[in-house]
Amino acid sequence: MTRADGTETSSFTELAGRIRRQATWFAAHGVRPGDRVAIVQGNTVDHLVGWFAANHLGAIVVDVSFLLGAGELERILRDAAPTILVTDRAGHVTDAAHAAGIPVLVAAEPAVEESSAPVPRPPDAPAVIAYTSGTTGLPKGVVHTHGAIARQIELLHDVCGYDETWLAYVAIPLFALHGFLPQVAAPLLAGGTVLLDDKFEAGRLAEVSRRHPISYTTLSSPMVPRLLALGPDDRPDFSHARLLSCGGSPLHLDVRHAFERAFSVPLTQGYACTEVLGAFVMDIGGVAPPGAAGRVYPSSRPDGGSVVRIVDDDHRPLAHGERGEIVFHRE
Repeated sequence: MTRADGTETSSFTELAGRIRRQATWFAAHGVRPGDRVAIVQGNTVDHLVGWFAANHLGAIVVDVSFLLGAGELERILRDAAPTILVTDRAGHVTDAAHAAGIPVLVAAEPAVEESSAPVPRPPDAPAVIAYTSGTTGLPKGVVHTHGAIARQIELLHDVCGYDETWLAYVAIPLFALHGFLPQVAAPLLAGGTVLLDDKFEAGRLAEVSRRHPISYTTLSSPMVPRLLALGPDDRPDFSHARLLSCGGSPLHLDVRHAFERAFSVPLTQGYACTEVLGAFVMDIGGVAPPGAAGRVYPSSRPDGGSVVRIVDDDHRPLAHGERGEIVFHRE
């Protein structure tokens, strides 16, 4: 684990110690198994330490976007009812927490003793509550269990082939499930390295790529044209890349082809949503037909007993080739 600017590096041993100390700190502020811990932070080591520390205690992570306004944030905090909120932001974040009656901890590495062993939790116990973006209504909290997260990470390992040689560059926000699970949790659990950056800048990514052999990163669709706008001598070095993915919104096929020609590396796309714990359709290797997001990976089923169906307005399954609504059906 390291920061892109070189200011902070942690070995696995050091990271584990930080997680145990953070867990002690949370427990001292009243966090118990089954409680909720809200996190509103940027792309920092403290952010991911807070995630793991909360789960170490058997608590539930509520990772919330720092981009929300005070009113939106207060509504989510009232709905989630966390025991504490941990943040590296002042102003509207702390104002919203105080309005919701939630104690605030300033993100830091506390000078406390390390906690004991992790609190065991059954596979069906909640591990995280992820709030949807609220495109068609108010954001809703989606509960994901320890077992579902474990299966999603197994899927990522099986499909993507993470190992200890991977270096993942993370510039998309960690509060998104697709920021945390495939870019942080999965590489770390495979023994790889995670390189955190505060935000995406095309020139900065190019500079970092010359110092670090980036194996994997995820881009949002608007990032791709910004990388292409760099001159040929100023573009990132993706010669070590094993997987470059792009998501968040549709990417025009011409832009995708221009990227692949410029960087000589396939750009993987997929389809994901908060309700099913991230990506469940992926185009590994760029073999999907134009306009398609890829194939459905059965092992990504969030509860081990769900299938994807395409249905009509009356929720009747449609035949192959017909258009309809995507539904996850639990059997």
